[in-house]
Amino acid sequence: MEPLEAMEALARQARRETPPQTDIRIGAVFAAAGRERTWHIAPLAWSAAVAAVAAMIVLSFALHQSRSSTVDGITPLFSAAQVQLPQ
Repeated sequence: MEPLEAMEALARQARRETPPQTDIRIGAVFAAAGRERTWHIAPLAWSAAVAAVAAMIVLSFALHQSRSSTVDGITPLFSAAQVQLPQ
């Protein structure tokens, strides 16, 4: 028997079978009833809010500093590497 024919025979057999009529939700209800989940999200939310406010403050200071700076930060790095071309 070729592999494709074997697969088709297996599929025909699977179609003839009937699945058992059971309610699987009952087990989930009993499993969930034994344990209670209490998650306290408020401390996490407050710490995330404080971190976001701190990040915004630092960002505003950094943007203000970068826009008000008159000194180019890269030019001093290349001042020692200037090359004089002959005329």
